[in-house]
Amino acid sequence: MLLKELIPEHLFENTDFDYKAKLTDKEKETWKWAKSLVAFANEEGGTIYVGVNDDWTVFGLTKEEADKTRLLVIRENDRHVFPHARLSFSFIEVPDREDRFVLAVYIFKAESVVRYRDGDFNEIVYKRKDGASTEATPEEIISMGRGRKGFDLQLTGSFFKEEDFSQYLSLAKEYRKDHQAPEFNDLVSEEVVSDAGEITFGLSLFADSCTDSLTLVSCRLWRGLGKGEDEIIDKKSFKGPLGECFRFARSFIIRNTKTGVIKNQDGSRTNTHSYPELAIREVLVNAIAHRDYSITGTQIDIDIFADRIEVKSPGGWILSKKPSQYALDKIPSKRRNDSISACFELCGLMERSGTGFEKIANFYKAYPQTMPVLEDFGDFFCITLYDLLYEKTGFGERGFGETSESEVEQLVLRLCAESPKSRKELQEAVGIKSVSYFLRKVLQPMLEKGLIETVSPKKSPNQRYRKM
Repeated sequence: MLLKELIPEHLFENTDFDYKAKLTDKEKETWKWAKSLVAFANEEGGTIYVGVNDDWTVFGLTKEEADKTRLLVIRENDRHVFPHARLSFSFIEVPDREDRFVLAVYIFKAESVVRYRDGDFNEIVYKRKDGASTEATPEEIISMGRGRKGFDLQLTGSFFKEEDFSQYLSLAKEYRKDHQAPEFNDLVSEEVVSDAGEITFGLSLFADSCTDSLTLVSCRLWRGLGKGEDEIIDKKSFKGPLGECFRFARSFIIRNTKTGVIKNQDGSRTNTHSYPELAIREVLVNAIAHRDYSITGTQIDIDIFADRIEVKSPGGWILSKKPSQYALDKIPSKRRNDSISACFELCGLMERSGTGFEKIANFYKAYPQTMPVLEDFGDFFCITLYDLLYEKTGFGERGFGETSESEVEQLVLRLCAESPKSRKELQEAVGIKSVSYFLRKVLQPMLEKGLIETVSPKKSPNQRYRKM
């Protein structure tokens, strides 16, 4: 009988497994099979079947042999596997061989990285690769650690020094109500630093020296309403301390959005930004604090369109119900990364009660047609904020409205601030077809106001303009 005939088909095809004729109990050779315990625990779990030949034919063990093997596995798990793998066993009777059994050893996925320990100073991490248990590289070990819940709570071996976190402490002074940096005892109380001063991995991502590629944030400003064939007007990326990632993204959004006037229901007018500061702050902190840092090769994407901002963060929705099943102001607080969230809380950018979305919802209740939208795409999560001024000014595909001159001026300034631009480049960016109108109504007034200046002599055919 073949092994696949003994095991239910769904188990055989959908779970990882290994098979052995027997498990040696010789002390210097047990690692040859015990490493499979470690590898399965470090992946999605798996099963070792004992009593199976190399050609997958099943011969089985006697009940005494199977029980002895079970005890051997328990002993090796206790002696050499740390933290201990969670195991269970079953004896599968071999139909065509009387009183013969295949011992099935089930290994469950561990909550932290498991090592095989051979002596006090020799620990090896194994993982499954191409159906075999192989030694993991340092990079793979880090990736496995990030894949576990609470990875950011793991201690790094580095110790807290104020001079290593100057940017983070500056951020705290800016956003905390008392405008004071958190003290050492505050860091210990929130468990981002141990009693001895050792920092967590979460806090290490706020260090001035952090250059981890998983902190990458990419921002883009699009000309129209969608990616499609629309041109990117402005594009910037940043990786580094998470506090600086927040500052970078916030600055990019503010620099590339408008200010204007909204007419209220009572007829009064209110000066406002396209996106309220509160909403920008909460959405960015949410994306950074709750992203899934175990997904390598990913980034936070921020796309600014004519009518909206989309903020995409790696990692799916972690609550039991779909986003659409919650009212925006009733979303319960659940943290993916406890230590990173605690760091944001300590610097005044997050609240343990999880009231961020509630604050956003309360603001947008006056503008229900622009209520933010939350979407789960499985491997990433998207929050969309709608431009409060878009419908009022009609900027974009709908042509220019009563505040068009101000909006065009702001866009020209943003473009000229990046690098000198030609008249043609600026005119195409703002969507005005008439050359004479653009020169007379846009460029000349801005030159006279001292907002921009020419780079070459006045009548140069290759003239470019830059922000003063």
